[in-house]
Amino acid sequence: MLNVSGKLYYLVDGISQTGLQLVDGEYYYFSGTYEAKSGIVYVSNAKNNSLLPEGYYLFKDNHAMANNEFGLWQNSLRYIRNGQPCFAGLILNEDGKIIYIGSDCMLGKGYLYRFRR
Repeated sequence: MLNVSGKLYYLVDGISQTGLQLVDGEYYYFSGTYEAKSGIVYVSNAKNNSLLPEGYYLFKDNHAMANNEFGLWQNSLRYIRNGQPCFAGLILNEDGKIIYIGSDCMLGKGYLYRFRR
């Protein structure tokens, strides 16, 4: 990876790469101008390098694909897994709290859950 004036590029044997790339376990998308993209990006079959299905994916400000976290998708905060909004049900968050991600891929609010051991 090469950072030039805040723009991120990926080179293999000195050659700039385009499309979806897997770098050190993270997905990145590089445009036709070789710059890493952020935000919601459409990845076509022609540019996915057979890594993931064609579709829209969310890339964070650091240009890595969002995964197992909340991200802004079409003006709503949604749970993102592998770059796309995802229903998750009950999950354990990083604070050790159980939260609910509904079918709309949003954090459930106003719910009370009881668990029996």
